[in-house]
Amino acid sequence: MADSTEQKSSSNDNQQKPKSKSKVKPKANWSGCGPNGTDVIRIHCDEKGNFTYEPATYRATAGSRICFQCAVGNFAIQFPNTPLGTLELHGKKGEIRGPFPVGKVRGRYHYMVAVAVGDKIFMDTGSPVIVIS
Repeated sequence: MADSTEQKSSSNDNQQKPKSKSKVKPKANWSGCGPNGTDVIRIHCDEKGNFTYEPATYRATAGSRICFQCAVGNFAIQFPNTPLGTLELHGKKGEIRGPFPVGKVRGRYHYMVAVAVGDKIFMDTGSPVIVIS
């Protein structure tokens, strides 16, 4: 059975809408992220499930603040042990989540990431790391 998504026109369709001069930007919480002095860990995942991170290893000190973003799809992050005061977080495509303050805990902290790419969900269960010195 074919799916019909044809829409009927209404009298409102012929009215002109005002044109916006600015481009629509993805929702983001920039307070304390990126340009304001906090690094953003950018998560990338292609349609085959290959993950990359910018930076690949995030190095921080106590009191730093970290934000996360994934431009390709909705995402979730889970920490088995966390330096950030939260065990899990999630965000929508393009959304910047954070800032999350780094606690006074030295060490290497691996985290797990899940990203929705199209109709698939891909997981990376151990390669990303935050190093606190």
